[in-house]
Amino acid sequence: MEISFLKEGVTSEEVLRILKEQLGLSVSENAMRNALELQGVSDAREGGKNCIVFATRMNLDEMEQRLESCFVLTENMSACEGTRNIYCVVDDARAAFIDLLAILINSIGLRSFTSKMSASIGISETATIAPTAVIEGDVAIGDGAVISAGCVIKSGTQIGKNTVVRENTVIGIDGITVYKSKDGRVLKFPHVCGVRIGDNTEVGAGCVIPKGILTSTAIGNHVVIGNLCNIGHGASLSDSVWMSVGSLVGGHTQIGPKATLGMGVCIRDNLVVGEGVSIGMGSVVVKDVEPGISVFGNPAKRMATLTTGPKR
Repeated sequence: MEISFLKEGVTSEEVLRILKEQLGLSVSENAMRNALELQGVSDAREGGKNCIVFATRMNLDEMEQRLESCFVLTENMSACEGTRNIYCVVDDARAAFIDLLAILINSIGLRSFTSKMSASIGISETATIAPTAVIEGDVAIGDGAVISAGCVIKSGTQIGKNTVVRENTVIGIDGITVYKSKDGRVLKFPHVCGVRIGDNTEVGAGCVIPKGILTSTAIGNHVVIGNLCNIGHGASLSDSVWMSVGSLVGGHTQIGPKATLGMGVCIRDNLVVGEGVSIGMGSVVVKDVEPGISVFGNPAKRMATLTTGPKR
């Protein structure tokens, strides 16, 4: 569970008032004994406590298990029977959440670091920052880290000890996520989470690493990312992943420890690539890959004799 915190808390009654008065929505909600004090937003699929969330595919049992004292925007009328949360039924839960979040960001604001970011905000005195690098406020850059010329490090980014970011890399920008609402509007989903990069990692030149939407983009320790790579929003690379030049990882995809991506590999969004997987040069991965196997081709298929990348 990852929470993106509001700068100030808001009550469930205030949220209902925004939905009804400012957004003009017709809503119905279940009754609770007391109003909730809400501290931020989270991804309902990952769980939440005292958060504002939306849920379009989860059933009541799932929501009751994962969420506690949350304000849930849903399209499911049966959700109103729950007791752990306040369920607010609207016609388009995702659109209502996007509109509500935009109002809260403008009126209250969000903290730059989420609940999963443990480092204190600030740049270590032993970090090396090139004069032409652009470092926004509210970042954490650890001891011995190197930020090279032309890099842009956006607010909400955490970079670990002895990690090197090569020239002209951009970390923490918004990705591209739009949603066409039921009333025909095209809405941009706010990116409210950041980027976490571990220790002793190297990010090559000209890379782009967007921040997350409701879960941060996460890169582990001892990871090597080649030049001109793109890692989608909310994706995660576990420890000791090796990613060669020009590779692409789609949003929310999870890459397991010690996986190897050859040059020009393209991995679709929302996949799971297991521990120790090897993916051959130029492969296009369109489905999950089991741990410990090698794949190659377009679409990528299992290759028993394929080996890629350095031993580690």
